[in-house]
Amino acid sequence: MQKYNNYLYSRKLLFPILFQSPYQYSEMTIIDISRDVMDSPLYPGTIPPSLRFLNQISGISDYNLSTLQADLHTGTHIDAPLHFLENGKDISSIDLHRFIGPCRVSATIDFHPSASPSILLLKNQSDYPLDLHICEQLVSRGIITIGTDALSLTSADKESAIHRFLLQKGIGIIENLDLSNAPEGDYFLVAAPIKISGAEASFCRAVLIKHVNTDSACR
Repeated sequence: MQKYNNYLYSRKLLFPILFQSPYQYSEMTIIDISRDVMDSPLYPGTIPPSLRFLNQISGISDYNLSTLQADLHTGTHIDAPLHFLENGKDISSIDLHRFIGPCRVSATIDFHPSASPSILLLKNQSDYPLDLHICEQLVSRGIITIGTDALSLTSADKESAIHRFLLQKGIGIIENLDLSNAPEGDYFLVAAPIKISGAEASFCRAVLIKHVNTDSACR
């Protein structure tokens, strides 16, 4: 019984949303922070995605079937270590804990680490591209994942150095988020990458979950 109770306790720590009483929370807001693969801003030089139907519903067919051709860095996506590290993990091998958990949406990087979630999503981040010093500070503060609504975390001349530093440290990277409808604050992030063996990146459907506490109204 003790072992079972410890198991439940660990699940509550990882997924507190699933263990809330409906009498404590009556509203749950889900904010889609993913960009559409088909009309997302593209990194310079990226070939636009193409969706082609292999079969369509008609008088002689009762189903649709399509194929997608796209760069894996199109739209909202996650970079695996293999993107910049020769022997790095591919996208199917990365730790999912870095992409599912409490997070903070912030338009700055000036925050108090002791009171902050370890997943940081940077809003309007093209206005303040990261440099190596900032990345070192974030890692020292316990950040395990950095997300951005820009096409990349930093300017083109620093991309290799910044990505290599973060990926070598095991830091998760989510790029090209849509945070336009996400006010600054704390949320629960779900942004697991699609499992593609051997790939250096993958699309993800990223969402933020926010609970409205109505406990007092229910008493």
